[in-house]
Amino acid sequence: FSSRQDAVARYDAQLATLKAQIEQSEAELKVQQANISTKQRSLNSLKTSGDIDGYNAGVPGFNALVDAYN
Repeated sequence: FSSRQDAVARYDAQLATLKAQIEQSEAELKVQQANISTKQRSLNSLKTSGDIDGYNAGVPGFNALVDAYN
């Protein structure tokens, strides 16, 4: 019986580690998503104001953020 308790304890420890990794990854994704949204609003503002050169200059950075997110 104690060997099963030991196995359960090991699995619990593994699950706790995985949970921490998942939570960290979720937090990082939320930060990335916020950065993408901010950049998208900035690009939309540039486009709306007619600053096409500024918009075009910002597109590669936006695409890089999206690529990193994906």
